[in-house]
Amino acid sequence: MYFDISYFDVPENLARLLGFKKIYTIGKQLELNKSADNIIADDFSLQRFSISNVVGVRINKIDRQFFQKIREEEKVAIIDISNLINASGEGLIKEHKRLKLLAMNALKAKLNLSIATFAKNEEGLLSSMQMIEIAKFIGLNEKQAKDAISRSLI
Repeated sequence: MYFDISYFDVPENLARLLGFKKIYTIGKQLELNKSADNIIADDFSLQRFSISNVVGVRINKIDRQFFQKIREEEKVAIIDISNLINASGEGLIKEHKRLKLLAMNALKAKLNLSIATFAKNEEGLLSSMQMIEIAKFIGLNEKQAKDAISRSLI
């Protein structure tokens, strides 16, 4: 079963057509950087929330001490691939390099790694197979790629 995260409500039949059990919606099942029961916190805002309410942390930079804290708290580290999906030319190369380095360091730190599109509209959605290929593109092997979209947050 595969999962993704978006900023808009994806109809259940579209999610299934794309190969997902569930596409979580920011503002509905999850909150981004807002106090709630199921929070996804950006790495820079995690300290504002009770760690027990945080279900995942969207990581943007390499910070070994921070990675250790995420691992100790058994939280999911989420890599946002939206910039990679929307990039072209030199921007694509830079974003690929950044995400590959981030993913490799997250795996080295033994984090529960996940990737998500954080799609703002239907054009930003990918199928589960495309997400597996993106995960492999940023350095994960086949098993790690499937695991990265199989982690249920709630």
